[in-house]
Amino acid sequence: MCRGYMLTFPRLRRYRITECFRADVFGMCCRILACWNLEIKATFSKMKKIHFVSNEGSYTGAPVFLVKLVKHLREKTNYRLLVLFARPGPLTQVLAQDDVEVIVSEKSRRNIAIPTKLYRRATHYLRYIRLLLLDRPDLVYSNTIANFGEVVLAGCLRIPVILHVHEGQHVAHKHRLRLRLACCFSAKIIVGSQYVNRVLLAVTKRTGQVIYNGVLPTNNGGKKKIKSEKPVLLGIVGTINPNKGQHVAIEAMRILIDRGVGVQLIIAGVSGDDAYFEKIREQVNQASLIGFVKFIGAVPDSVEFIDTLDLLLVPSFDEALPTVILEAFSLGVPVVASNVGGIPEMIEDGSSGFLFQAGDAEKLASCLAGVICDKRLLENIAKAANEVVRNKFNLNVSNAQIEYCINETLSQ
Repeated sequence: MCRGYMLTFPRLRRYRITECFRADVFGMCCRILACWNLEIKATFSKMKKIHFVSNEGSYTGAPVFLVKLVKHLREKTNYRLLVLFARPGPLTQVLAQDDVEVIVSEKSRRNIAIPTKLYRRATHYLRYIRLLLLDRPDLVYSNTIANFGEVVLAGCLRIPVILHVHEGQHVAHKHRLRLRLACCFSAKIIVGSQYVNRVLLAVTKRTGQVIYNGVLPTNNGGKKKIKSEKPVLLGIVGTINPNKGQHVAIEAMRILIDRGVGVQLIIAGVSGDDAYFEKIREQVNQASLIGFVKFIGAVPDSVEFIDTLDLLLVPSFDEALPTVILEAFSLGVPVVASNVGGIPEMIEDGSSGFLFQAGDAEKLASCLAGVICDKRLLENIAKAANEVVRNKFNLNVSNAQIEYCINETLSQ
């Protein structure tokens, strides 16, 4: 499982020498090799082995943040890093190209028979136990409660675990048993927002250390301006499922079009619920919005997609701390979001963005109609949001805080 290290030597020319001298040369070479071997072992003994476990390798919030953390730690000389992805995805190649040791499993897959699913999970966990026993990491870092099985196994082998909880109330209550088990076997818990901490306390009676996700600040200072020509381009980025509230945005689009507001909505993301996806496509057809609402599937780079927008919409019913909002802040793209979960910790309504009541399409439409016409307000909002990133959601600060937690756990 571990990366090998190979020593090569130049080809030695043959000389006629006595057996005694030949023995001396052989002995000297053995001593040199032994010293080098001890030096290599001493170097590796000083390096701390950390296993990172990600539930998947797709471009979603928690895996993306984990990749950024691994890239930060890769620059350090005192860590040996290995990343296990429980499901394949494009992020596996991103890390592999950066010469990070990556292992890809396939713990689960959608739309497969239960026996096949059980077999995949059993195989995955047996391989993971073998990996832990062979590599004996000093620390295991899990980026979500979805990895509760890996957390429990590492804990049973007395390997310290850091559990990073990104999930909000909806997921935490649905998987409360997993969350409780994972917390029992974790040496330290990190949470993505104050909201997540409250959810964690309610479910497990435990709290974690709040470390906000971050993005790198840009130098544009929120200078992106909404284009003067119509239509104004709105966008949503995220898995297509009922919690993300795409149907609310579509209904708001219908209201805006009926009022004569020139807007277009682009929905980016893969289907997480096929029945729901078909439902909202039918919603678009019935409202005659085919020319105004487009589904473009997954985007390889959410930052590039958000940069093409005039406004980002986040109409979710539950969110811990959406990374897409931070990416929009850094690009100077104004955000209109529902006032749920950790979003109010990110957005001050009317100052760094706009909030509306979750599920209220009428309020969302009214909010959009009001702000689209006020270009100066949008520019001021964008500048304020950019400052929020610098002062509160800076990726360099987030990575440094997590690195401190890692070192603190390793020293215990």
